[in-house]
Amino acid sequence: MTAILDKESCARAYVEYLNLLSIIARKHCLTARDFMVSGIGFCNAMVDAKMDMEILDHRRNFDDGISRGKIAGIIVFRLCRNLVSFPTPQAKENPIALKIPILTALAFGLFLIDVNPAQLDEFILRELKYYVAKRHINQEALGICFDTLFTMRHA
Repeated sequence: MTAILDKESCARAYVEYLNLLSIIARKHCLTARDFMVSGIGFCNAMVDAKMDMEILDHRRNFDDGISRGKIAGIIVFRLCRNLVSFPTPQAKENPIALKIPILTALAFGLFLIDVNPAQLDEFILRELKYYVAKRHINQEALGICFDTLFTMRHA
């Protein structure tokens, strides 16, 4: 999965991010045009994620590499912390528009671990959204959450 960080894979991941943003925006009566998206911001998030993975791997010295869930958690964290997508000034009047970038980052992480958000317990999804948006949660804690979701889904 760390292959997502090479240039070609990063471009494909960016297209998937845009697709997810469009789907989530439509679900909330908005369109992709209601958001500004930064390819540079996305690339910066991936560069930061790669650094996080290198630090984690060095610190923990994983024999089998970093798990898919931990990689997904790190990427979600970085997508939420970098300016990747944000609502246009007009769309900011819609309160849900401010949440769409976080929802998109979470959907992207779930995509990375092959988990359909529609198949998750609503409480778990709501709690995950809350933690990412309102509480302090770091990359490793998010990685544990995504590891758990991956294990639950693929058990």
